[in-house]
Amino acid sequence: EAAPALRALLTRSDRPEVQVQALWALTNLGELHAADLAAPMAESSTGLRISACEAALTLDPTERAGLATALHAFTPINATEAAGAARVAGGLGEAHWKILDGLLAHWADKPQVKEAALVGLGKDAASYANRCPVPAVAPFFAKLNESKSRGLAPPVFDEAGKKAFDAGKTHFASCIGCHGADGAGLANLGPPLDGSEWVVGDKQRMLAIMLCGLSGPITVADEKFNLPLEMPALGQNPDFDDKTIAALATYVRNAWGNRAPAVTPADVAKARAILKSRKGASFTEAELLKLFGKK
Repeated sequence: EAAPALRALLTRSDRPEVQVQALWALTNLGELHAADLAAPMAESSTGLRISACEAALTLDPTERAGLATALHAFTPINATEAAGAARVAGGLGEAHWKILDGLLAHWADKPQVKEAALVGLGKDAASYANRCPVPAVAPFFAKLNESKSRGLAPPVFDEAGKKAFDAGKTHFASCIGCHGADGAGLANLGPPLDGSEWVVGDKQRMLAIMLCGLSGPITVADEKFNLPLEMPALGQNPDFDDKTIAALATYVRNAWGNRAPAVTPADVAKARAILKSRKGASFTEAELLKLFGKK
């Protein structure tokens, strides 16, 4: 069985990149537990610590509560780590809000940490704002939670679209390591998907990125993101057939604050046919704009 071997790599390897791979392999197998994350969160590698926080978001809420002790001991060394911990702590429930209090007290001047906490808190954001002991933070939660929730209707699908959305949510576990469970992106790994024009715009343009990958900088919502790693071409991965890619695209186009028409397997088949001559060669932003325009 793969899980014991992966746990051994996660806890015993002296190579952080191997530990990160083992962590996400356990996640994708559905074998990750809260107890697996205590050691990675205590490691010195910031990449591993951030990945541990992101992986925690894939756990069932009941299982995630087992991270309270590890989070109490977690001392972020940068704002990205603090944001990851805040997302997790925010979702642990009122009984563990003191963990969030401590994080926000140290990182109140970092918008990404406050925003991450808001995402973690979800519908509890207003309640937390009413008792938050960090004066500089409470108004932020109240104001931002109000603006994010105003007028956002749930996505509307036919039966096929709903099934695709639900399946895509499961497939998105493969994307969390770069884009975050909340679609907000991760520093030096992947740009945001929530609110991205590349996601909710032309579906064929989005499919071109998914099928062929992306390299180089990209501008999302007027902010430039430099990608140190090339986004892989899902079209070259045999695990991602037309149905799977359509489901993943449908989910991302309608998760968080995004709302856009569903993507069908026929849409993906059409995109594959158009892009066949590229043989999986990744796109740059300039190529995408030239081929599909800015829409």
